[in-house]
Amino acid sequence: MSLMDPHRRDLLLTAGAALAAVSAPALAQPASGLSFVALGDWGQRGSRTQVEVARQMARTAAQTDARFVMTVGDNFYDKGVASTSDRHWRDSFENVYSAPSLQVPWYPVLGNHDYKGEDANPDAQVAYSAINPRWRMPARHYVQPIILPDGRTLDMFAFDTTLHLTPREHERPLRLAQMVWLDKALRASTAEWKLVFGHHAIFSNGSLHGSSRRLIAWLKPQLEAHGVQAYVCGHDHDLQHIVSGPVNYIVTGGGSDFRRVRDRDDWVAGTRFAMGAPGFTAFQVKDDTLAVRWIDRAGADVWKTEIARKPARAMAAAA
Repeated sequence: MSLMDPHRRDLLLTAGAALAAVSAPALAQPASGLSFVALGDWGQRGSRTQVEVARQMARTAAQTDARFVMTVGDNFYDKGVASTSDRHWRDSFENVYSAPSLQVPWYPVLGNHDYKGEDANPDAQVAYSAINPRWRMPARHYVQPIILPDGRTLDMFAFDTTLHLTPREHERPLRLAQMVWLDKALRASTAEWKLVFGHHAIFSNGSLHGSSRRLIAWLKPQLEAHGVQAYVCGHDHDLQHIVSGPVNYIVTGGGSDFRRVRDRDDWVAGTRFAMGAPGFTAFQVKDDTLAVRWIDRAGADVWKTEIARKPARAMAAAA
């Protein structure tokens, strides 16, 4: 299946913007399965590390026929973008991710650095969707439905954690509206696969930020109650895989920088893997399995796992 032609993408973009935070148009996938890549904390104006990670991401996307890129915030360092004509778009996005394999839809969320500074304009990242059809951000939070080859569906929920963890008083109505939206959207979803992606980690072994008590108290129960298989995030500049209850917590914050993780003796319960390294993650959904690989800037698989559509205990209960 060839990539969607630009005219068709423009039509879908217009529809997605009209639907805003409710839903974007469903994206059909080829018969070979659904593959995509994800990265976070990446927009460093073409720094050496960013370019190295981008090069390996392009190779992986080409090898797996990745259909889209999921980004998990801090899209533009250090202080976001001021407008849709900001040079950051060219320096950090267009010129760096120029490989043919990356000319696919990008589904972003916002990070704390996208809000940072007097000139930072988070809504400019939403507005940029009307300028570059690769950039698919209909609102600060939204759901993107995916139609899988077997007819099943995957819903990706984009959630703006910065509104909750670095709150600004004048955005309180938007923050409350987003909380109500996520609960209703997850509850209403009938998709077999549900992935939530945001910027801040719920659980993390990162040396700078670590786990979030607020998200553990509020967001974690939502994920578990509504059958979400994985939460994908960044914020800590490292690569991690943590399992708590039925949910897999995937940290992919090494898009252009890295920090060390905590010593193993201090790891969060349920940690399967934690590594301070630049890199990204590659996903493939096929049948009842979501395969995930954490890949470093040299192109090596540093960790991989398979996530069942239904956790073992859930399948046993249904039998």
